[in-house]
Amino acid sequence: FALLYWWNPLLIVTTYNAAHMDILLAPFLLGALLLTLKDRPVFAAAALAGAVGVKLWPLLLAPVLFIQWLKTPSKFIIASTVFLGLSIIVTAPMLILLGETRSGLATYSTSWQTFSFLFTLVKETLFLATDHADVVTRMISATTIIATSLGTAFYAWRERLDLPAALVIIISVLLFAAPTGYPWYAIWVIILLPLVPLIGIATLSATLPLYYLRYYLETEGHYFLLSFIITPAAFAIPLAILVLEWRGNHARLK
Repeated sequence: FALLYWWNPLLIVTTYNAAHMDILLAPFLLGALLLTLKDRPVFAAAALAGAVGVKLWPLLLAPVLFIQWLKTPSKFIIASTVFLGLSIIVTAPMLILLGETRSGLATYSTSWQTFSFLFTLVKETLFLATDHADVVTRMISATTIIATSLGTAFYAWRERLDLPAALVIIISVLLFAAPTGYPWYAIWVIILLPLVPLIGIATLSATLPLYYLRYYLETEGHYFLLSFIITPAAFAIPLAILVLEWRGNHARLK
């Protein structure tokens, strides 16, 4: 599974070739996880803040990492303070531009939607007839992702779930429920495969590159094929495998 990351064609094409910055998350996320397991709250908080400086979504991982120190209030307060302080510093440029039209964060949160699976499914089936389908679906998506973060943190705190698995759960829900599902987003979770070896997650490396068919299909006007065949296949196949893996693991635990 470590080789699956280093030799992954998706990783090579989307980062070393296309220069998507998601690969910069890897050392920060793995560092935050390792330093948490080593009981180093200050350095773990700094590492996670570094990840937030690359992409905003690692904020979702703070509860599951920092709740480990809830039984030692001093460590919890120190970690939270360091994380919040550094996160504000590294996200300041993004936050300053939030009200401007060139703000990527504002665009993403209000209208951006590309190659999404569950988000599109909910939007097109449950709220097709409403005037606020996009807004309502974004609220449902955000609520689901945040609830997953907090719920996973609780189970990890109760020692019913180890930290690497907890991170995989949160990131996976984010991938499947977000309004965008670019292939390079898979990097967020495949870096954890050596610690949590899941075939369903590994399958994302093979199915998400179907995204690149959109350039041909959109040019030829095959929007139905793209929306109802290609995109669902890219996400539904890995998701089905993950469900089967979860059921198998759950059965063995019983």
